[in-house]
Amino acid sequence: MSEFDFAGLAESLTSKTSAELRLAARELGQPVNDVANDVRAAISDTIGIGRKTEAGTAELRQKWDLLPRAGRQRLQRELVNNATSLLTEADRRTATGIEVLRERLIDRAQPPLEPGREALARQELTLSLGEATGDGASARAITIARTGSRECLAALNSPFGETLLAAHDVTGRSFAETRETIRLMAAQSALEKATDPGEIMASTALQKIDALGACRGAAGSYALRAIDEAKR
Repeated sequence: MSEFDFAGLAESLTSKTSAELRLAARELGQPVNDVANDVRAAISDTIGIGRKTEAGTAELRQKWDLLPRAGRQRLQRELVNNATSLLTEADRRTATGIEVLRERLIDRAQPPLEPGREALARQELTLSLGEATGDGASARAITIARTGSRECLAALNSPFGETLLAAHDVTGRSFAETRETIRLMAAQSALEKATDPGEIMASTALQKIDALGACRGAAGSYALRAIDEAKR
């Protein structure tokens, strides 16, 4: 087995990334915090699988000459198959968790529709869409998301906005694609336009979330190395 501490590297990278993304911050809210904890747990489990496999391999090799060939092969096969199965599940949990976390961060970075400003926000949205329909209305909605006020964007994200877009012939798949683009733009623009700390933190974390993929890769690579070593 390699003398380099791949497990320590994966743990250090995960800890550093979590701190940089501030995923445990109270301002992000419990939905984000909970999923972030799940992702960290899945990555930790992946590293644990690697460590357990290394320990199992070392123990088996100590007994190697004392066991009949068939017994050695059976124990080796069981060790590898069990580790592979556990790794597949842990990696699935990590990948799913990262995608759910991405959606939770997008949700958290959306601007709220303030009741006292709702009428003005609706009016601004209606005027901004003008008489455009279909693809034209979709394009204007995306422009609003990119350059409009957070209040107008909040109205666009509301049930009123959905009804208004439908009245402008933005429905079905077109609406779904437009809404997805709008939500992502709203989340990304929160870093510069929002005043709420939680929205800003969510936007910041969203732009750095791919770093969790690197943590997943580091943990998975370590576990795979341990499994490959167990096969020898």
